[in-house]
Amino acid sequence: MPNNQEIVIHRITASFLSVYLTLVSVIQAGVFGFLLWDLTDKLDDLDCSRSLCLLTTVLILIVTWHEYMMGATIFRWIPHLRDSIIPFCIGLAEYGTAYYSTRSLPYWFLCVSAFCFMGWFAFHNMFTSARRHLENRWALRTLAGLTGLVQLWAFAEGVIFLVFGLLLLHLKMPSRLTEYVFLSIALLSITGFMVRSIPYWNRILSSTHRRNR
Repeated sequence: MPNNQEIVIHRITASFLSVYLTLVSVIQAGVFGFLLWDLTDKLDDLDCSRSLCLLTTVLILIVTWHEYMMGATIFRWIPHLRDSIIPFCIGLAEYGTAYYSTRSLPYWFLCVSAFCFMGWFAFHNMFTSARRHLENRWALRTLAGLTGLVQLWAFAEGVIFLVFGLLLLHLKMPSRLTEYVFLSIALLSITGFMVRSIPYWNRILSSTHRRNR
């Protein structure tokens, strides 16, 4: 018979996936709903620059949900207060990207930078917490190399977009070409990060299939 401690630990880890994804889903739905509502009276004023901002913002929402889905599905750990705080901080940064996507390009980049830094911290927290539990060792070995890459990528994006935002604030009246170059880099970087998740997820699935044979 399992003791009381084992029962409590089992309850926590068993409920982790549904609780965490529900929290993230509510936050993502709120930000996406605000983005759609905010666009209702601005569709006629959209130019190429704002359209690129909006497209990148939507990809950020998709990436966030997808990364949380993969992380919470692959790993299990005992959540702490920071695990509740991080999704709300990411949601605030996403709200900023949604709000400024049609209002201010420099502040949009600063919000995207904040999102990337919070994403880096979320990855760091997830992998650090997962290493404390034996049941995650196989997944961590399977993803060896990719866990460091994803943290480096997120942190580098945060630095790059911070520089872009500060430069645009300093220039005050940047050229259209400068805006398009910065936005294209942002779009390609977020798209690349999303595409990176394909081999990340496939490595887990293929390893699982081999273990089941």
